[in-house]
Amino acid sequence: MMFRAFVRIFVIGLIGGLAACAPPLYMRVDSARIELSPSNPLAQYVADPGYPSAEITVRSTDPTPRSLFVTVTNTDLLSQITTPSISSRGTPLSPSSPQEYFAQENFRRAQELIESGDSLSPTSRSVVVNKDYSSAEIGNTTTYRFRDFQGNTVIQELTLGYKNPIPTRPTTLFIWVNGIVPNGAMNSVADYFSQVIFPTTTSLVGPHWGDHSNPSLVSSDSNQIHIILGKTEAIEYHPSSPSIVGFFYSRDLFLDEADSFGAPVIVMNAGMISYDWETSGGVGSWFWRVGISTLGHELQHLVNFYQRTVLRGSATPIWLDELSSLMVEDALTGPLNTTLGVLNPAKADPGFDLPAVDRYSQAIKALQVPIVQWATTANSIDELLAHYGVAALFGAYLHRNSEGAGLLSTLTNSSGTGASALDGALRAVGVDGGLPGALSRWVPAVLLSETSASDLPGYRMTSKAAQGSDPSFGAFVAPEALLFSEGTGTDSGFYWGFSLQPASTLVHRMDPFFVGQRTWKIETPPGSVLTFVLR
Repeated sequence: MMFRAFVRIFVIGLIGGLAACAPPLYMRVDSARIELSPSNPLAQYVADPGYPSAEITVRSTDPTPRSLFVTVTNTDLLSQITTPSISSRGTPLSPSSPQEYFAQENFRRAQELIESGDSLSPTSRSVVVNKDYSSAEIGNTTTYRFRDFQGNTVIQELTLGYKNPIPTRPTTLFIWVNGIVPNGAMNSVADYFSQVIFPTTTSLVGPHWGDHSNPSLVSSDSNQIHIILGKTEAIEYHPSSPSIVGFFYSRDLFLDEADSFGAPVIVMNAGMISYDWETSGGVGSWFWRVGISTLGHELQHLVNFYQRTVLRGSATPIWLDELSSLMVEDALTGPLNTTLGVLNPAKADPGFDLPAVDRYSQAIKALQVPIVQWATTANSIDELLAHYGVAALFGAYLHRNSEGAGLLSTLTNSSGTGASALDGALRAVGVDGGLPGALSRWVPAVLLSETSASDLPGYRMTSKAAQGSDPSFGAFVAPEALLFSEGTGTDSGFYWGFSLQPASTLVHRMDPFFVGQRTWKIETPPGSVLTFVLR
């Protein structure tokens, strides 16, 4: 049963009494006093089940007007979230967007592999793919087929453009191109993947492939990783339209499927990697950086399939698999000199205007989307991207506040599933309150990201993690002007209602110029945590 919280906020005192829509007089009301200052800019109120409403007085000791925010988090979730089952066996799902097709297909295949007993207790299946790339040479060709989310069959003729061992790893990198990628772009992908992305990602989440005893899967001694720089959907790439940046397709690890690539492989959008290569400076351009960081994202999906499905017999829910990949993206912000949260410069072209796009601007459209669910029924690209944005910010929060203790490796090695696996991993690495605790703190951490309090224990977003496995995390900036949709940022003294889904947070600016003291009466549903933040 989905928990839904309904919260009403009323303003008392300085606005001249109760707002027009007051709560019933018989309602039991708790009371609390909160004092905030620049050195102590936040405080939490945990809803008391015996009091459906609370009268909360907030006082600021700072004579300078500051913005006062409240975040309301529904943390009552662990017993209510279940892992969805796949559709009828062997029947492809019907995703609502191209980004969801491969995620749902991978989850379905993981479920089927586990249900058939093939992941841990191999059975004999008919092998129809037997490809050996070890002797491939530069200039050799191969064909790659896949079905996109609209059912179109995409066929690409690929040429091997790069083959070299990865330094410090017993793995050979192969890069296949479809003929539209400049050599400079291909070589930059090879350099950054070999020197940064592959070693960083595998050190966090484990080897991408290795020992197993399943004859239906690619050989365990296949010390290879392949990147295809080609098409990611049937339509031609154009930067003015939404497009799949890259994907990992678990089908390519199965030897009993005719179109399988027959090796560990990541497919990247060649158009995005190549776009503006010559005119915008190549390495470091916005399109290139998005493509490069996505390599780490997709590599995590590959590692997750091997580590959790093949080795441990666990099908990772889409939301947790995506969250893990977005944590990897955050780990790469420092080494790749990319950023999280700041607006990327808009790029202009005679044919189109590209708006500034990043995970932060995606997330602020819908902070209240549930962390522990995924947009499998998204009605629009914006709704889907909101899930990516929220998961990216939450993932960055988790990574920056626990990675020194090895959250990703602990999660990868967990035998649990879904929310319980993440909760257990967080508690194992010392995150206070596990998943519910992290849920109640991450949005306040975003609010504090530009302030002097951005390095408070448990609220780090700007600086490195507590134990600092990487001292150069990318910058994180949350411009206040972008925190709210138009009209909500200056409202005060009114009745306000909203519904709050499991594992989600709603944020509201109570007063943009807060000084002195004010009192609010707030309906507080069981399981909710309110955090007041002075910014």
